[in-house]
Amino acid sequence: MDISLKIKKLLWDSLHIEKFETSIKTQNNSLIMGPIHGILFGGALDGKATMLQETPVPSLEVSATLTGAHVSHLQLKSNGFSLEQGTLNASTHLTAHGPSYLRTLKGVFALQVDEGVVRGFDLNKAVHSLKAADTLGGILGLLDASFSNGQSDFKTLLVKLIFDKGIGRLQDAKLLSNNATILAQGTLELEPARCHITGDIQLHVPNIPSIGFSISGPLENPKTLLDTNRVESYITSQILPALLGGLGRDGKKVADVLTSLVPARSSKKRKKGPQTDEESNPLTHLVQNGLDLLGI
Repeated sequence: MDISLKIKKLLWDSLHIEKFETSIKTQNNSLIMGPIHGILFGGALDGKATMLQETPVPSLEVSATLTGAHVSHLQLKSNGFSLEQGTLNASTHLTAHGPSYLRTLKGVFALQVDEGVVRGFDLNKAVHSLKAADTLGGILGLLDASFSNGQSDFKTLLVKLIFDKGIGRLQDAKLLSNNATILAQGTLELEPARCHITGDIQLHVPNIPSIGFSISGPLENPKTLLDTNRVESYITSQILPALLGGLGRDGKKVADVLTSLVPARSSKKRKKGPQTDEESNPLTHLVQNGLDLLGI
């Protein structure tokens, strides 16, 4: 049996295929689909798929490349993050066998997105806030810089997944931009669909330590956490003393000035119970950390 298949245009939900051509034929105990050619999300699709009707279970092998696709057509969104723009190139070679193809998936999937935009955090805002942290207003700006909204331009996004037994391990995953470098590692499980990813955001500001992050849970709604402890410690131990160091000339000690910036507190002990608006202020929290480090 030999079948030729041509699709001029197919629009199905977010799927956009044009000028799709392939052949399907049977050979011995195998079903071969390919070569495959077409336009997927505005990019050139080429590939081949083979299914073997083996005993005791069938197996599947897929190879494909996608070149020059438009990220804006893919609608890649998850948990408040989305890829909005960019040019995508991807390749894959995967094998699997029944009865559970997802649990037996093995092979490589790699993608690269160039000159893109990701929505969900603003790296430019964070960098400018940190660069201005030689003033009290700059510190407040830093604390206001949020990784929960805004958008960021990037030069390159690289993701490579090595699959074995249905679990993909991130290898060489990074986002490169003018403002930061983001590195990630972790796993992606297909059945059940969940992930556990950790990494570091290194903002391009001299001497500033990296910000840790983790993304874990079900793929449809993973939990994202940021770890800013290293940055807060740096501000408390380096920036605040440098900012207030000159105050000694008028007879005031740095510790006295720090203490004056927070609500009244008994020696080394904070009040228990609900915090007031003043106590929950991020600047207050930062200065309290500094007082703790100073043993005040």
